[in-house]
Amino acid sequence: MNGKKYLKISELADLARINKRTLQYYDNIGLFSPKKKEDNGYRYYTLEQLYDLGVILSLKELDMPLKDIQKVLSGGITETTYSLENKIKETDKRMRELADMKQILSRKLEAIKVTNDSLLQVKILELKQEYILCSTSIENKDFNGVIEEGYELLRNEADYLFANNEYGLMIDHKKKQKDIYNDNYDYIFLTTSKKKKDTVIKPEGEYLSVSFKGDEDAYEGYKRILDYCKEHNYALEGYFYEKAIYETVLENQEEAITEIQVKIKDKN
Repeated sequence: MNGKKYLKISELADLARINKRTLQYYDNIGLFSPKKKEDNGYRYYTLEQLYDLGVILSLKELDMPLKDIQKVLSGGITETTYSLENKIKETDKRMRELADMKQILSRKLEAIKVTNDSLLQVKILELKQEYILCSTSIENKDFNGVIEEGYELLRNEADYLFANNEYGLMIDHKKKQKDIYNDNYDYIFLTTSKKKKDTVIKPEGEYLSVSFKGDEDAYEGYKRILDYCKEHNYALEGYFYEKAIYETVLENQEEAITEIQVKIKDKN
């Protein structure tokens, strides 16, 4: 470097393409320190130290924690092997998490596209059996009570917050057939891919489905399903499932999308 024996911290940072604050932090924790430090606090490095820094940065690129990098640098092959094996395990776990995340994103995007293009249109869906987890009864509970039950269900059973789960409310179909304005729901539900001791089966079969936006069209959605049943002489069974498709903040609830599903009673 133009005959200089030592590099300033800014010069080494430029060579390594990192922020000089990173070098200051590495020095403070004892990971990578300058060859000499002046009384005024100035740090000076040798060009040879760029090699050591490269080793550290290469391990950092692999997302290895600094504490593990310190063990690798101060140890031998055994420590390096152990750290790399642990990092592989962490990476495998992260890949599974990312795959789950991608599945959630794809599911949410597809559901929004499908439902937003057919709001308040009654459709017949052929659905496969699903496992669901239900809260304790929320019948006759006020809004705050329902919220508490929902988060209790999340805390005990879910890996994600509500918006990243398939979830919703359940109400006995007889209640809505008697009065579509009956909002005394029975349960909160979460869909799950795993069968647990507390799972309930949402049976396979033909379901009537309608999607609506905001809150005001909810009753219109129920009305259209029940009118469709009368027109086609369908009987219903089980619960109405109100599934959240697109959630937003309370101030923007007119944009929220919900899908109603109810099973058509088997003719046999």
